[in-house]
Amino acid sequence: MDLPPPSPQRDPSMDPPPIAQRDPSMSPQPKQRKNPPKKALPPPPPKAKKNPTKKKEKPPPPKLAYEKTGEELGEQVSKEVRDHFAPRKPKPKGPVDPAGQKFFIGICQLREKERLSDYDRSIIKSY
Repeated sequence: MDLPPPSPQRDPSMDPPPIAQRDPSMSPQPKQRKNPPKKALPPPPPKAKKNPTKKKEKPPPPKLAYEKTGEELGEQVSKEVRDHFAPRKPKPKGPVDPAGQKFFIGICQLREKERLSDYDRSIIKSY
């Protein structure tokens, strides 16, 4: 495929318009930020002085088992055993709603199934 040679004369309507020199006064000026003058802030109020907290003295830690004598250890063990196996009173039970009691008793009772006659059983089995 051969392309036609470019024509020596061009149509002037196809040319881009000539670039004219712009007037600098017509272009928008860049915006300048105006920083408002900073006012001197008053100094912050003085911090309230905290009263020094008094540290509570901790009681000395209890003796460990290997630091106790045989008698001290025996007393502690017997006290812990007595406390563990001491009889405890059961918690008092609150009143029970009679309607709820009747409902739960009804659930616990066994219900007798209605016995089918031999005739009914044979009909059910045949189907």
